[in-house]
Amino acid sequence: MNETEKRREELLAQARNLYGNGRTSNPAIHPRCQGAYHQLYEKEEALPRSTFVLRVCVSLILFLIFAGIDYEKTSVGTYDSAKIIEAITYQQPMGEFLK
Repeated sequence: MNETEKRREELLAQARNLYGNGRTSNPAIHPRCQGAYHQLYEKEEALPRSTFVLRVCVSLILFLIFAGIDYEKTSVGTYDSAKIIEAITYQQPMGEFLK
């Protein structure tokens, strides 16, 4: 790092202290921008983890169970593939929403 870069960093730090409005915490960011965020700020904070992968896995497992039930023409308890499809495609009357 040469003298110019050091001077720029010092001036930037002074400007942040002067105009920072007392903000000491890092700004809120979208999880998609984590990579750029960690490059800008040295302090690493725990960001909330997404449950997307878990939800996809559960959905995939349920779909595979349904596909197996439909392929083998079996039932699980009192449910078979026809009852599952009927429950999925059921259109609830509008009056039941208003109650």
